[in-house]
Amino acid sequence: MRFYSETKAPDLRVFLYITLAWFAGAVFVIAMNHSTAYQWVSFISAVYFFMMSIIMFIFYVRQMRYKPYSYEAIYYAGFGIFMAMQALIHSITLRGSLLYPENYNILSFLSSIRTSAENFMYLSFPAVVLFSAALCVTNVKLLKKEGFSLSNILGILLSVIMVSVTVLLFLYDMYASGSVWDILVHDLVIGTVSGIYLYFECMIIGAMIVMGTCVRYKPDHNADYIIVLGCGIRPDGTPYPLLQGRIDKALEFRNAQIAEGGKHPVFITSGGQGDDEVISEAQSMADYLKSKGVPEEEIIQEDQSFNTLQNMENSRKKLPEPEDVRVIYSTTNYHVFRSGYFAEEAGMKAIGIGAKTKWYFWPNAAVREFIGLLTKQKVRQAIILSSILLGYAALTYYSIMIYY
Repeated sequence: MRFYSETKAPDLRVFLYITLAWFAGAVFVIAMNHSTAYQWVSFISAVYFFMMSIIMFIFYVRQMRYKPYSYEAIYYAGFGIFMAMQALIHSITLRGSLLYPENYNILSFLSSIRTSAENFMYLSFPAVVLFSAALCVTNVKLLKKEGFSLSNILGILLSVIMVSVTVLLFLYDMYASGSVWDILVHDLVIGTVSGIYLYFECMIIGAMIVMGTCVRYKPDHNADYIIVLGCGIRPDGTPYPLLQGRIDKALEFRNAQIAEGGKHPVFITSGGQGDDEVISEAQSMADYLKSKGVPEEEIIQEDQSFNTLQNMENSRKKLPEPEDVRVIYSTTNYHVFRSGYFAEEAGMKAIGIGAKTKWYFWPNAAVREFIGLLTKQKVRQAIILSSILLGYAALTYYSIMIYY
């Protein structure tokens, strides 16, 4: 796929049309009250979830071609995995209903839908345990190398939350008795917790997929400008290894472009001067570039930025009009996606390249980036999460009331 090669976003109405068709088909089959109703509704559901997973994969690819550094790409990737899992579950239950029809009825179907988030949580638990173990190992190494801080234990905290929530929910689910209202409250708690877990697990899965895709993407060597994002300098004004890696990655791209007969791109070194810094990060990066043979006229300093969004906004102001220039930005691998998101917020189409970092540093930093992403577009996320929870609550209430 080629980033920014499409001019239109995927049409979300496709999801609505397919969902309405599935709902209408399921209601029709249930209303017929035929002896094979469960088999037919399971078949329709398996086809629905299979189609949704395929469409989400297609939309993911199209979104990466349209706006790769976006929440939409994360949603398509993460929830596409969930839809594929549901297609598999309904295919298995369809086979079981054909072999043992006496064990299945419409209430079984409603139960499989309303517990889909819970089932996804349990089925993904082995992968979550492995993921959590890997996070803990890298965090322990990080703590040994760089000392204790809250930001250095984010991976451990996330691991504990993911594993403990699943275990506690499983134990709580073992005890459901009493009146109808007791059981309803019990199932509503299960549905709410598993729905919240589902949302954030799909977000984590989607973010991992999208971040990995963005880091591995190799842009064409035809850049007009290369923005280098600052991240701290030594007391003597020279770049720390993390920042030096970003500059070296930009130099590597520039040299490869020139070696292929391309133009000499202009560097924009972006970073202000902190209270404890002797010079601006922009000046430090410019000095380093000049020490590597880059002419001064090929360097533009942007020294007014103190965060990534400001990096992109202020760097954009350095670009000429009309803004049809090709822009690359260089940062650390775990930071590529969120930097691209801020570039798009600043109204700039820029493609990121990521410098490598130490193996034990990357996972925890990626968790920090993910948490940073969750702080954006809060209204949209609240709407999506609320819709999920309301859907599970309605299904739970309806199925319990029918059963009792």
